[in-house]
Amino acid sequence: MQVHDASIPTRIARGAALTTAAIAPVALGASALFAGGPGVAGSALGIAIVAAFFTISAVVLGRVDAHLLLPAALLVYAVKIVALGVTLRLVGGVAAFDHAALGWSAFAALVGWLGTEVVLFGRAKILYVEPGTGG
Repeated sequence: MQVHDASIPTRIARGAALTTAAIAPVALGASALFAGGPGVAGSALGIAIVAAFFTISAVVLGRVDAHLLLPAALLVYAVKIVALGVTLRLVGGVAAFDHAALGWSAFAALVGWLGTEVVLFGRAKILYVEPGTGG
């Protein structure tokens, strides 16, 4: 049976987090320029939401047995969607955040995180056939 290399998802999550951290100053600067203090607060919150949600997924799914990966991923997805809805509902009425800055910064962080994951997964040497099974 193939031994799962747990360091690959950890390295990919770390790389994606670094990309998101690199996007943060640009997003915060643009938000400060166009929306002032509330823009910076909204931008920081948007980036924090994306980073927290993807980090939670990486940590939880990295600890799950391969046979239970799909049900665990669906459960994590459902919990994150509910948590995102609650978070956005709570933040929706707060005037201290610029909502456009929150949305655009979250979108930029999301694209950066997912893009980095795609590139790093493509470069990773992950076996998809168990060696020695004869076919």
